[in-house]
Amino acid sequence: MIPPTVPGIPALTSYCNTGSYLMTWGGSTGNVTAYEVLESLAFGGESLVYSGTNQTLSRSGMADGVYWYRPRACNLTACSAYWSLSSEAGQPRGWAGAPATIQECGGAGVHR
Repeated sequence: MIPPTVPGIPALTSYCNTGSYLMTWGGSTGNVTAYEVLESLAFGGESLVYSGTNQTLSRSGMADGVYWYRPRACNLTACSAYWSLSSEAGQPRGWAGAPATIQECGGAGVHR
């Protein structure tokens, strides 16, 4: 069985002063049985924070900082590559993902 395609562009919605936000990403083509998402804080080590069938990840209780997220799609035998800017046609190569900047209200925001 061939792996699914790389998921679509992640998007983040930040909720001011709560340390909570919601990430969504576009679907993959092919047989998809699960999505996995890696999280990294300020380019530190990555950890798997989601594995499931939904195309959303809800995070809460997060401290101020910049968090990077990279989803991928899997089926029973293989997984796609993790999403990165190089997954998108015409984008620069290199490690990238969807960063969420979590700060107090004045600086709360989401960046891609």
